[in-house]
Amino acid sequence: MLQSAVAAYRGAFPERAFRTELPAEAVVIRGAPDLIVQMLDKLIDNAVDFSPGGALITVRLRLDAQAALIEVDNPGPALPVQVEGRLFESLWQSRAGTDSRPRTLVSACTSCD
Repeated sequence: MLQSAVAAYRGAFPERAFRTELPAEAVVIRGAPDLIVQMLDKLIDNAVDFSPGGALITVRLRLDAQAALIEVDNPGPALPVQVEGRLFESLWQSRAGTDSRPRTLVSACTSCD
């Protein structure tokens, strides 16, 4: 699913480079794929908005003992600490001005089978 989504982002945002970092083994999660892609769409849109042309955007899937973690990383300033937990609120945004372009680095947990 992540490889397909990132392939689509490459076509939608040709002015950015995309890389996936995935575990060697297949990962099975419980969750709604459409909601995961919806979350990823928002993260990728922010990563594109808050990075310069030609920037590398990395989509990473990591596993820990209890969860699968999806991360989107792009170059740029980090998100302010006070926005943690607010990133997925409806209609909320961090754009305070032209020079305050935060870095998208967010992990989303989905329980593993």
